[in-house]
Amino acid sequence: MSPLWCFEVEVAAQTLVRASDPPPGFPVVLPFSNLDLILNSFNISLIMVNPSPAAGFPALAVAVRASFPMFLSRFFPFVGRVVADGDIGIPEITCNNTDAELMVAHASVALMDVD
Repeated sequence: MSPLWCFEVEVAAQTLVRASDPPPGFPVVLPFSNLDLILNSFNISLIMVNPSPAAGFPALAVAVRASFPMFLSRFFPFVGRVVADGDIGIPEITCNNTDAELMVAHASVALMDVD
């Protein structure tokens, strides 16, 4: 059997989530590195691929939704926004716990069948 090149993904839920435990001294403004400035601005996506647990997809979706706020507390720039510095116009990340989008989706194919 050849690997799949195309398959359907069904979005089960889409919500906005905030970090559960913002770091001390928040909000924080982080400067862009020189590499960030060369590459220009871009959206950052984090994609996790998990096999379905024995308890099924709904149990996995509940676990991901429950743990995502704590994950955001550890990786706080994900709940920030890229803005231009008011004085010099260089982009920076304002880590203000605005929110991050969590999408939980289900693909009805086995991971080993996907190329």
